[in-house]
Amino acid sequence: MKMKHAFAWIVSVALIVAMSGCAMFSGPSAKESPTTEKMDKSAAEKIRAGDEVLIRISGTGTSTDSVYSETVSEGGTISLPYLQGVAAVGKTPSQLSEELKKAYVDGGFFRDVNVTSSLKDRFFYIRGEVRNSGRFLWSSDITVMKAIATAGGFTDFANPRTVKISRNG
Repeated sequence: MKMKHAFAWIVSVALIVAMSGCAMFSGPSAKESPTTEKMDKSAAEKIRAGDEVLIRISGTGTSTDSVYSETVSEGGTISLPYLQGVAAVGKTPSQLSEELKKAYVDGGFFRDVNVTSSLKDRFFYIRGEVRNSGRFLWSSDITVMKAIATAGGFTDFANPRTVKISRNG
């Protein structure tokens, strides 16, 4: 009889210790994490290495517009006809358009030219313990929690307190 009481007492103490240990965890939850905050909208619209930029050039004396799709190099530049190594990283598409227009006019290539630039769609990838891992369309108002929801939410085996974020890898 004493053995049963001793065993029950040990199990009770072990459960109390285990439960109090869980209650004492004060780490940030996924909801409280600073990584769930929205990105600065102006930073989201800036061109980065690896982005694809669509550039439309009109007013060159031809009857049709010229359209170029350029991938920004790791060095942060793009190349177009008559212009090589134009810095694009850190600029908004409208800033890049103005710089390209100025370069074409100041370089004497065209008297008056219209240049418009825009970013092609960006994507993010999510994998791990989510219901639908894969590639999803990125938007400037995406948060970590929205990204997880886009992927169908966490699986039953996921630990929502352990989310890893990596860029370019």
